[in-house]
Amino acid sequence: MTRRRPFYRPLRPKFDVPGDIDPRQVRRSLGYTQQHFADLIGVSVRVVEAWERLHWSRLAPGEVSNNGSVWKNRHRRRTGAARVLLAMVERDPWIVYDVMTGQLSPDRG
Repeated sequence: MTRRRPFYRPLRPKFDVPGDIDPRQVRRSLGYTQQHFADLIGVSVRVVEAWERLHWSRLAPGEVSNNGSVWKNRHRRRTGAARVLLAMVERDPWIVYDVMTGQLSPDRG
């Protein structure tokens, strides 16, 4: 007798990865320091620092800034895996802990 899962999972999962997620906003919404956040998701604090670091670049010809500067700042675009991890932590901060401790695992029965 096979048990039916209460949810649907496709054979090959396909979903849209969040385009631009702000790791600093995710971390601050949880009220964590960079070190605590890094420990929570299992990365080094240097990774979190790099995610949050602003990247300055020169404006392209024809681009105009609001304050007359020739520079703009933006966050570096995180990899797809990092954006998925950040989106998961934003939705449920305990997801990484639950999965890594075996408290949340697919039903294999």
